[in-house]
Amino acid sequence: MKKERLNQNQIVKLLAMSANEAFKILEIDPSKDYDLKKAYRKASSKHHPDKGGDLETMKQVNEAYELLKKEGKVKRTIKDFKEEHMKSWDKNYTIIKDLMKKIFFPKAYLSYFKKFTDVPLTFSKKVERPYPSKMNIVYEFHTKNRDTVFYVGINISLHNVDFTHTLGGGEVNVDFDYESDNYLYHNKRKHKMKRTNWQFRSSTGDVIDPKKMFPAATLKKVFTEPKPDKEGKTKIKKFTKKDFETGLARQLGAKGEKVSLFDEYYIEVSRYKTPKKSAEWLSSDIYGKDFKSVTNFQNVFMPETANALKFLVEYVEKIRKAKDLKKATKIYKDFGEKIMKYKQFRITKARGLI
Repeated sequence: MKKERLNQNQIVKLLAMSANEAFKILEIDPSKDYDLKKAYRKASSKHHPDKGGDLETMKQVNEAYELLKKEGKVKRTIKDFKEEHMKSWDKNYTIIKDLMKKIFFPKAYLSYFKKFTDVPLTFSKKVERPYPSKMNIVYEFHTKNRDTVFYVGINISLHNVDFTHTLGGGEVNVDFDYESDNYLYHNKRKHKMKRTNWQFRSSTGDVIDPKKMFPAATLKKVFTEPKPDKEGKTKIKKFTKKDFETGLARQLGAKGEKVSLFDEYYIEVSRYKTPKKSAEWLSSDIYGKDFKSVTNFQNVFMPETANALKFLVEYVEKIRKAKDLKKATKIYKDFGEKIMKYKQFRITKARGLI
């Protein structure tokens, strides 16, 4: 008798039937979430001969389990996906971390910045991992009181990771690109620097050059005192919303509008426009737990100026050092009074009375 040859579609149908039979034997509903091993243990305890079951049925249980296992019918749980995701995350994190050691040298940046400012700088780094193949890294080179901050924000993404070299003990070769957002915070102002966007191959030995991030000509301009014109007037860069926001973030570590003081206490600093279309900043009461005010509505209205920001930084630092609510309330009240005197002085000067 001539054997019947099966085409590919027929083989697929037979395999599908076998899989369906296996699901029935193991009492699994494939349309719902299931654990194959758990279903197998349950069927084994029910049909095992030592527990009063049938030997032939037990064989079918074993065959069903092996079939679904081989065909990859094991449905992965959320935990499985999470474990795989974290393994991928950790692997790429290690690659990017090793990569940054080869292309970014903090000492080179410190040496370069020293040419423009004699004030000692401290180096700090923050890392965020939003995706397995992407990392956001913030480098800050700043003075002790953070009135001068060289900010480097790098978003680095892996595209192609070649592990073939690792089989022989070599290094991983990586295709990657990075985007950087760089600026200098100095004299209570944010000074834009050059944004960069590069594609690299790690084997080429490229480095992220501080001269490209912070051009020498731009830094010289920032750190050089402006000269007065023929009329004896000195042009000073206008103080803007961005300058105030950057000052809050860089000098006070503000997260959005929230400025932490000590323990659970904080204030909120927000911007609004007055009816005369001039901008002011509102420094709220001191808040504690559950957003409750502890200073009886001692709001402070500040003009959008470098001096107002300077006063705010000065008084927040005093409150942080005090670490006492009564002292903090008194310091904050003094701050409000100082701002009022400063505003009155500005108005009087603007009217030409002084």
